[in-house]
Amino acid sequence: MTTKRPASRFTGLTMFLLIAFGCMLGYTYFINGGFDRLSVPLLRGLKWEAVQGMLPVQNDRLQASDANWQPFKALQQSEPGRSHKGEFWMRTRIPDDVAALRDPELFVMHMKAFEVFVDNRKIASFHTDEQRPLKTSIVDWHMVPIPRDAGGQMLQLRIMPEDSDSGMMVGMITIAEAADTLIQFVRNDSLKWILAACFFFMSVISIGAYFLHNRDPLYFYFSLLTVAAGFPCVALTYTLQFYGDWSHITYYYGVCIPVGTVAVVGIFERLTEPDLHRRFRISRYFMLVFTAICAITAYGNPTWFSAFIYLYLIIIVLVVPILALPMIVRYRKRKDGEAAWLATGIGAIVIGFTIHYAYFFFPGLGPLTRQYAPYFYFYWVDVSSIMGVFMFVLSLGMVLITRLRSVFVQNQAISADLQENNRRLQELDRLKDDFLANTSHELRTPLQGIIGLTESLLDGVGGPLQRKVRDNLELVVSSGKRLSRLINDLLDLSKLNHQDIALELAALPLRDSVALVLAAFEPIAAAKQVRLKNDVQPDLPFVMADANRLQQILYNLIGNAVKFTDSGEVRITARLVHRMVDLSVHDTGIGIPEAKLWDIREPFEQAEGGSHRGGTGLGLTISQRLVELHGGKLSMESALGHGTTASFTLPIADVSSVQDVQVVQSMQAYGLMTTMNYAASGVEAGFENEPAYSGTDSPAPVWRSEISAATVLLVDDEPINLQVVKNYLAGYPLRLIKATNGREALALLEQQPPDLVLLDILLPDMNGYDVCRTIRERHDESSLPVILLTAKGRLSDMLTGFDAGANDYIVKPFAKHELLARVGIQLKLSRFTLELEQMVEARTADLEQTTQRLRESIRETAETLSELSVMEERNRISQEIHDHVGHTLTTSIVQMEAAKMLLDRGDSRGLEKLALSQQLVRKGLDDIRESVRMMKRQAADFKLEPAMTMLLEQTKEAAGLEIDYSFGKLPQLTSMHKKALYHALKEGLTNGIRHGRCTRFRFRLAHEGGIITFALWNDGLSYQQSAHGFGLQTMYERVSQLDGKLQLTSSDEREEHEEHEERGCLLRIELPVA
Repeated sequence: MTTKRPASRFTGLTMFLLIAFGCMLGYTYFINGGFDRLSVPLLRGLKWEAVQGMLPVQNDRLQASDANWQPFKALQQSEPGRSHKGEFWMRTRIPDDVAALRDPELFVMHMKAFEVFVDNRKIASFHTDEQRPLKTSIVDWHMVPIPRDAGGQMLQLRIMPEDSDSGMMVGMITIAEAADTLIQFVRNDSLKWILAACFFFMSVISIGAYFLHNRDPLYFYFSLLTVAAGFPCVALTYTLQFYGDWSHITYYYGVCIPVGTVAVVGIFERLTEPDLHRRFRISRYFMLVFTAICAITAYGNPTWFSAFIYLYLIIIVLVVPILALPMIVRYRKRKDGEAAWLATGIGAIVIGFTIHYAYFFFPGLGPLTRQYAPYFYFYWVDVSSIMGVFMFVLSLGMVLITRLRSVFVQNQAISADLQENNRRLQELDRLKDDFLANTSHELRTPLQGIIGLTESLLDGVGGPLQRKVRDNLELVVSSGKRLSRLINDLLDLSKLNHQDIALELAALPLRDSVALVLAAFEPIAAAKQVRLKNDVQPDLPFVMADANRLQQILYNLIGNAVKFTDSGEVRITARLVHRMVDLSVHDTGIGIPEAKLWDIREPFEQAEGGSHRGGTGLGLTISQRLVELHGGKLSMESALGHGTTASFTLPIADVSSVQDVQVVQSMQAYGLMTTMNYAASGVEAGFENEPAYSGTDSPAPVWRSEISAATVLLVDDEPINLQVVKNYLAGYPLRLIKATNGREALALLEQQPPDLVLLDILLPDMNGYDVCRTIRERHDESSLPVILLTAKGRLSDMLTGFDAGANDYIVKPFAKHELLARVGIQLKLSRFTLELEQMVEARTADLEQTTQRLRESIRETAETLSELSVMEERNRISQEIHDHVGHTLTTSIVQMEAAKMLLDRGDSRGLEKLALSQQLVRKGLDDIRESVRMMKRQAADFKLEPAMTMLLEQTKEAAGLEIDYSFGKLPQLTSMHKKALYHALKEGLTNGIRHGRCTRFRFRLAHEGGIITFALWNDGLSYQQSAHGFGLQTMYERVSQLDGKLQLTSSDEREEHEEHEERGCLLRIELPVA
């Protein structure tokens, strides 16, 4: 593999050079339009004459004089010409064929101040009035239009060089077509613009890398170098003059040379070994000072500026070997790709500047190169130095890329190492967690046995105890609980260090939380004659906190205050500060030395005098971590002998609702936040040596409710735990069934399902989670509650237990009252659930019976409705026949009776009455047929007013009666309204003719105030109360269905009537309409 390294090292460099050479050839081919001919403008050769000194000019015209004009070349090369300083004149005759050019222009390049005359008349002037302009003539060019008819005329130039110039130096002066020359400018400058864009792009990239890579100076120097190289590319372009006179910008391009040198030295300072840094740093400072001098002189004195630039070039020639020699030696030893790139870049810049200055100091190379290498002369000589800088910058860029690639490879290796280390740390963290969990279990299990058995003895399980024995047993309980608290504190500190505590935030009333903790310490404070004051205002906003952790913080702070206060008071206050509540615990105790205020926050640190008062020094550390976990801050203020003030802040809740208070109250019911019973828990004895707090053993009252008879299955592999639970549950109507492993427990469940299961998690054959999942496959949570008993108190363990189907979770060691409370609650919930299920079953049976009776009732109702429907249909048919036929038959009878009377008297009009009766009978038959058809289309609507008018007119004609009628403006009526009104009119006319013996009718139908008023009066017999006939009964039913009113009265019984008559009958109907 070592033999292939040089080939692979220089392959990239060789490819780079080949690509660069190919790009140069391609650019030349493209810009020239091929290689068949050189695309340059045709320049007119002119023979110039010159004269030194000033010639008379008046009113912009050159006056005649006897000046001694001499050939320009001869005069320039003569001694007077070489030493001449100041103004001189040049002249030539304009060629006769100038008119053949499309746009003849006089091109003057590399000259600052001059005037142009044609045939003694001034046509252009440039910078003749300026005094020492800050500009350069390097790329200064001007176009002066030549009149097309100026052929054969004399062209004169007045040239005014600066005072420092000598030797009658002039630039290029020629006559050519303007378009061709401008195109050539674009061709020559295109490469400069491309390189300028590349330089500025690299500058932006490198300055971005500078800010993204911790401000590494290497990227800043590279950006400075690219800017110093890109500015001359723009300043030295001829096409820049298209947009105005920018020669003053070109003037300052010389400053880029020392700036670029400073950047190059800074880059090499960063790339070389540390032992060369001092040499490069001194050179960089020197060049930086020289750069500042060049910039100042460029603005103040152009002559000095030019001199300093030349001096600077000489200094570079002297300094570069001193700096480059150690680098060359180092890189020759290394012979790696980075050295090859640097050597290529240095070689390129040396070659580029060598070509540039060779043509500057040896003008004879120009014609020679133009003859034998025209493409190189026209397209590359002018940009040779810029190309050298570009190749050098690219080489440095490749060096940076090489460095970045090596850094990337190193980062990958470091990242791989970090990942491996993280994996190992995670494995160690897992092992630590397992160790803590197992250790806590192994410690809590015997502790549970010690505390449980001792409390059972104190409760009288083994019989009455002597006073001395009872005192010793209380000390055992106190010591056990103290050790339990120490284990809990150590586990909490470990969780806080590893951010393994998850808060269950809720809106909590701070005053109530403080009151609960103060109530717990009230007996101890009373014994020491220390007053406890809760000065937290009730109207203070709720705080957003974890209830258990807030209680833990208060227990630690208030417990410390009570422990270190022998007399006086402990006062708790709170105030609102912005969006935080600041709670303070003030005491009048012994105080803390100022030097110890910060030390006591560290684990296991205690203030002076704290060692003989007991404690581990973890309470304040845990409290501070918990406060910070809530987003607050804990602070301490104290003076020795003047008490201590401990303050912490908590964020306020966004909403303070009653639900939050109910949450706190429910926690009290479960024994999580409540007053402690010191006689039962023994905390008072232990408080003398330790601040009274236990995260899991919060004091709670003994369960005093009756526990109903039930069967409890206890599953634990530790005999001492079985005995402790048995002693705790003794004295209650509970039947205990014991099992020492999971399979035995499941077998007992199959034989006789208990009412409750107390299940340990760590079992020899299968863990408690699996046992619980198996139980849940056969029994749900309500029918068979499961309470997990374990020493694992991590949140993840609790969540796993609840996911397995547990109803509750008790962490060892636990107090007797806690076990009794949770067992009693689960049994009550199970019993309530069973009673609720039985109640639901009973209610379900009642609902089924009620549903069955309802179904039978619905069926009977349906049959009754069916019969009623048939009867109603019959009545409807009868009403239809009566409505349509009754009126016609009544009229026929009247006509027949009249015919009979007339015929008895021998009156011939009786025959007419018979004929009319015959027509009426036929009409009755037609009405019957029409009734049948109307029954088929009863939903069809008809127009009320025309129908009533036709009925009235037919009755008037058939019966020979006088009928007066009128209609008011009616609203839109439903078909039911129309039908009721129409048949009421027909029934009224029929009854009036048949029974009333009337000769005159008056009918009114109007609408007012949402009421339709129907009034039909006749002059027949007065109305007598009697049973309603079929027609009148039908009329009543129709009006009633429409919530209307029907009145049938005699006209002389009315108190008010606009048509008052002495006798007759009035039918009045009122129907409401929407």
